[in-house]
Amino acid sequence: FFSATQTADELPDKNTLKVSVHETVTLKDGETVLLRLLETARVANLHLPKNKILTATAKIQGNRLTLSVTHIEQQGRIIAVNLSAFDLDGQPGVFIPNSEEMNAVKEVVAGMGQSAGTSFPFNSSAGQQLAADAGKGVMQGASQYLNKKMREVKVTLKAGHLLFLTANK
Repeated sequence: FFSATQTADELPDKNTLKVSVHETVTLKDGETVLLRLLETARVANLHLPKNKILTATAKIQGNRLTLSVTHIEQQGRIIAVNLSAFDLDGQPGVFIPNSEEMNAVKEVVAGMGQSAGTSFPFNSSAGQQLAADAGKGVMQGASQYLNKKMREVKVTLKAGHLLFLTANK
């Protein structure tokens, strides 16, 4: 707020860049998302025009999706930067509602898939035992694959979601 002795001209420079998610995307840990600059900016003595596309790397941590921009390309120059995305609530990353509950459900389903196909009765002939062992191997392989896929956390970011980028200290 402005006090009686302070004017808007005396306020400190802002330390954020306003960006939005360029297109709707479903992300897993370590994947990238495109962000669109909503204002002109100067980063490392480089002028970045409004609507410039930046690439951020996603990392899922608990109930937050953190996004970081480490490099910017402009006019054939690649500049190393260290920018982090903040949600409009001023907290780092994007809040993922109900992520802990969804993880618990996925763990239960993945655990059920892991136990599938692990018990086969012993057969009397060697041929039947060999066929049962081969079937068990296929079931366990498929079960492990599904188990891994079920535990994978995915987050969908909608196009136009507003964020702030700020430099890390």
